[in-house]
Amino acid sequence: MDWGRHCSLPACRSLDFLPFVCLACGMPFCQSHRFPADHGCAASPADSQPVCTKCRCVLAAADPAEQPDCDPQVLLDRHLASGACAPAASAKVPCSMRGCAVAELWAVECPGCRGRFCLQHRHKASHGCGSDAAAAVDRQRRHDDIKRLVDAKLAGLPQAAQRPAPKKPLSPAVRLMQLKLNCKGDAAVPLDRRVFLLIVAVPKQCNLKLFFHRDTIVGRLVDAVAASHGIRNDNNTVGDEPPLGLYCGESGTMLPFGRSLADLLASGAISQGSRLVLMRSSEPRIGVDEIPDFA
Repeated sequence: MDWGRHCSLPACRSLDFLPFVCLACGMPFCQSHRFPADHGCAASPADSQPVCTKCRCVLAAADPAEQPDCDPQVLLDRHLASGACAPAASAKVPCSMRGCAVAELWAVECPGCRGRFCLQHRHKASHGCGSDAAAAVDRQRRHDDIKRLVDAKLAGLPQAAQRPAPKKPLSPAVRLMQLKLNCKGDAAVPLDRRVFLLIVAVPKQCNLKLFFHRDTIVGRLVDAVAASHGIRNDNNTVGDEPPLGLYCGESGTMLPFGRSLADLLASGAISQGSRLVLMRSSEPRIGVDEIPDFA
């Protein structure tokens, strides 16, 4: 059947989206010219009978003598009222989705399950395509098989071989950047005068991320850290206990109390982001490998 065509009768220019096809000549016509007599069908015999537009059956009068003079519309009305009209099967394709009553002329075939669906259920996720579920189960099964194989291989290796590789140390630039994000100190110190340090406070068993003015001397730095973090400081009193000192985490050397941070930076003894150790000791140097690493 043609769709959206003009009536084939030359004198009629009606555009019908559901044209009627003459059973005799096979040409499409509008509703007004659908019967052979209405469009002067040359392929239809003179005594042709009207046809039902729904079930395509021939409409005949109850009395054969009445047939030539009976209006085709009257015959059609009688036929429809009789309940004997059985419409021809629709060319529309019903949606394969359970519970969906939509039928369309151009159904979309799913490449996975080969079902034919309406536009609303054409996607796999919309109709719960079984092929996707089966693929997911297959992927999970392969994943489990690989995991079991790896676990079996690792079980046969020595314990040392199963230990994770040590983390690669951060570069000084990255470590300094991370340190600056969490450093605390006197906000009045200009940015270009700040010295950022990671201080391992052994008495408190913690790491302190602090910044100080470049002109701060080591002795005052030790006093400030001890006072702000509740660390006992007996450096100004006479006693038998070792003093509270500050050591370089890279070299293990004790930093002189009278030197400023600017001097230590200039001499290369420390750098921005250096790790310093605050602990009680009378030794001029400590073992670098023995420096604790608090989380």
